Amino acid sequence: MTRSYADRAARERAERQDTLDAARTRTASPAPAEPHHDAATLLDFEEKHGRPHTGLKDTAIRAVLRLSPARYYVLLNRVIDTEEARTHNPILVNTLQIRRAIADRARRH
Repeated sequence: MTRSYADRAARERAERQDTLDAARTRTASPAPAEPHHDAATLLDFEEKHGRPHTGLKDTAIRAVLRLSPARYYVLLNRVIDTEEARTHNPILVNTLQIRRAIADRARRH
């Protein structure tokens, strides 16, 4: 069983590499740009979908914003430090900054 799993994994890696190689040779154009999301879009999404972090929220991030959840949280953490975000929704921004500070403290200890 272990051998068949390893064989299948190797085949899948090779197929992914073949697909990437074919895509590179088909076009020399740059990769499509990431969708642009302003502070208001990210904050409105966060307010609507809020807490807790669940699989449903991950699905919504992918479907609505067309971002990976990891990328969404990177962008959200950048946005909450901007004046635009504080102007748009100061209560949510304050809440998110407090959550981030608590998580940072917990990681340090």
